[in-house]
Amino acid sequence: MPVFDLDPNQLYFPPAHFAGPDGFLARGGRVDARWLEYGYLNGYYVWHNPMRYPDWYSPDPRLAMETEQCQLAPQEGDHVLFFDENPESFLKFMQKQVNKEPMNNFWISGMLVKAFVDLHKEDKALFMVFNDKNNKAFGYAFGAVLGLAYFGEYILSNEPKRVVATMLPIFKEYDILLSDFHKPSNQFNPEWCQPMDRIRYLELLKQYTE
Repeated sequence: MPVFDLDPNQLYFPPAHFAGPDGFLARGGRVDARWLEYGYLNGYYVWHNPMRYPDWYSPDPRLAMETEQCQLAPQEGDHVLFFDENPESFLKFMQKQVNKEPMNNFWISGMLVKAFVDLHKEDKALFMVFNDKNNKAFGYAFGAVLGLAYFGEYILSNEPKRVVATMLPIFKEYDILLSDFHKPSNQFNPEWCQPMDRIRYLELLKQYTE
């Protein structure tokens, strides 16, 4: 499959359907709010090692769901706290937790932190802490909200199913009809989160973000 080199001075992505099953289709561009937003809207997410150019993916299948069709229910007492007062401190906390491993594409770079702070200033990002009935945190997550779609960048939890279940009432409150968690992984069990084929995802993406 081709890999396109992106000019950092020209905001452009090739059509996502050109990608192979692993989704890797483009390299380069920038990691900032403008590029992230445009990438999401065109069916991409970024993997960024700070020592390399960013890589852009649109995998098939995609870990996404139509939220109104998801039957998960939160546990009694589980709730979400929004971290709105100082989003940069939330992201710095996430950095410390995620960046413990040797540098790789899962790192939360300083550029990604700045991009999400800038998205938040435009009311296009959510920073969430998930607490149980005793106000003990069992997860953290952040992502972008564009139109009626949520683009989750990170879930930090040993209980991703519980986190997603607690997100669903928030999605209903915000009228979010499509939730995207990027590439399928062993954290997400197909029994409760069935991956979506890319063609369907791109159709819904267009429908819910135009």
